[in-house]
Parts: sequence; structure tokens; C-alpha cells
Amino acid sequence: MAKRRNPRVPGSRCAMGCREKVETRTSLNVFAQPVRGDEMDQGQLTDVILSCGPEATLEVGWSGVTQRVCDVDKVDAGPASWQVKVNRARVGPGTIGWIHRWRDGGRLAALIQFTSEPYEEQEARGTIHYCDGILHHLSEPVASHLITSATGWTNKAPYTTNRARRFNDGVMLKYEEVQVLAGLLAPADLAWLQQARTS
Repeated sequence: MAKRRNPRVPGSRCAMGCREKVETRTSLNVFAQPVRGDEMDQGQLTDVILSCGPEATLEVGWSGVTQRVCDVDKVDAGPASWQVKVNRARVGPGTIGWIHRWRDGGRLAALIQFTSEPYEEQEARGTIHYCDGILHHLSEPVASHLITSATGWTNKAPYTTNRARRFNDGVMLKYEEVQVLAGLLAPADLAWLQQARTS
């Protein structure tokens, strides 16, 4: 989850709706260089899944430790920090985080390009590992059901038909999974991703 940074002024941004149609895109290459899942297993991860719970309680998880609730929709685009709970030794500058927002069925809401290694920060009830980066709000968020039903998706949480949808921030996304997600992005968001890969 994000640290509290420059909270968005209410009303300064229109509400974001989920994509309700899927446009088929072929031959996507959202990597600066071709990367296969087995290569990612050897070192730094190119992509991870992250979460945001705007209706979380202050009893467990990130909200339990920080005594705050985060809504990615209200975090300013640009410099931001996000929790990385697992794979911390394999996340760093250049890793892309795909942020899932838990609400109303859930949706892929934002991307973050990490620019630092994870670091510890003391919070109200313990320590959280954060990673700095550049946050990008999707111009057209992608509804969970579109990902779950997309051809080639692996049924990985949170986009799964299984009841156990929970996961830890920092779980690896494989090459094939990233290709599926990228294929559901709006052109402007895909362009941001491709630019982030080469910067």
C-alpha cells in the first residue's frame, strides 16, 4: 500500500470507470528486451502484482500496521511509494507493479514503475517495507472479470475463479501473464508501460 503522500484534493479528478469491452491486440511486446519467465526466476523481477484496499479495516495487513487506509484512486500520479511484502530481494529499479483495487468486484487500477530498492520504514504498529516509484493511474481501469475471462490468463489471484483470492504484495507476474494484462490496457496506458520499460 502507498504511504500518505500529497493526498488528492476531493473533486480534482473525475471518477474512473472500468473497461467493459475488450479490444484484441496481437504481437504485443511490452518489454525493452524479450524476457521469459525462466529468465525472470534468476534475478530481478520485471513485474509484480500489488494491492490496494480502500475499505480495509485497521486490524490486519498494511492498514493494521500503519493504522491508515489507502485508496490508490486518491493518491497523486507521479512520485509515490508502495509496500512490497514478498520477493523484496528481487524487486528494484525498473520493476513494474500492477495495482489491484479491492472494491466493487475489483479492478486493475494503476501501474507503478519502481525506482528504488525496498527499504524499511517504521509505522504505528510495526515495520513496513516500501519501494519508491512513479505511479500511473490507468485511464481506463480493467474490471477483474475481464482479466479472469481473458484467453491465456492463468487464474492467478486476485483475478481468479477460486474463492481464495488473497495474495501478498510483490508476487511475481510471469511473461505470459503480463502479455495478457497488457493486451487489456487502453492505448494511452500501454504507451506509458512501453515508455517505462525503456526509461
